[in-house]
Amino acid sequence: MLMDTNGHTILIEDYVSYEVAKLLKDRGFDGVCRYYYPDGHTNLVSYVDCRRYNIFNNESCIAPTISMACKWLREVHNIFY
Repeated sequence: MLMDTNGHTILIEDYVSYEVAKLLKDRGFDGVCRYYYPDGHTNLVSYVDCRRYNIFNNESCIAPTISMACKWLREVHNIFY
C-alpha cells in the first residue's frame, strides 16, 4: 500500500506498472486516470484528470488500473485475455 499526495491510501497492485503504462501510451491509451508516473519514475503520483500526461513526448505517462487497461484492450483493440 502507498499514500498519495492527498493522504489517501492506494493499492499499488491495482495499477499497471510503469512499463505497462508506457506500452499503453505508445498504443494510444488516453483514458482519464487519477495517477501517473512522472518523467520515467516508477512511483505513482496523484493528479486530477491525468489525460494530458499522455499527450507530451516525454517519459511521463498515466497509470490506469489493471481493469481499465483490460477494458480498453477489449473495446479498442478487440484483445481478450
